[in-house]
Amino acid sequence: MPDQLPRRDFLKTAAAGTLGLHLATRAAAAQVDASPPGADLFAAPPLDTVRIGFVGVGHQGSSHVENFLKIDGVEIAFEDDQRVLMAYLQYVKLVLAAPRQA
Repeated sequence: MPDQLPRRDFLKTAAAGTLGLHLATRAAAAQVDASPPGADLFAAPPLDTVRIGFVGVGHQGSSHVENFLKIDGVEIAFEDDQRVLMAYLQYVKLVLAAPRQA
């Protein structure tokens, strides 16, 4: 039994593998292009204004808010942010006022 694969067998195997891979990717691409069943159940009419609410905006969140404000038709709702911010500030005051343990 030879230690090496004969060249003919190698070429046959490589050609069959390449063909199989090619056919598999074409089949996968065809499935991606087709809409999934029931996709029309979640369709909604386009909105004139998209309202986005943020809760607990931090460092990264504030840059998201800035980016959304640059987009036409986007409205930011800050109602919950004020409550979260006030609660956070009260928490920070309590933590800073608490005696430190050694």
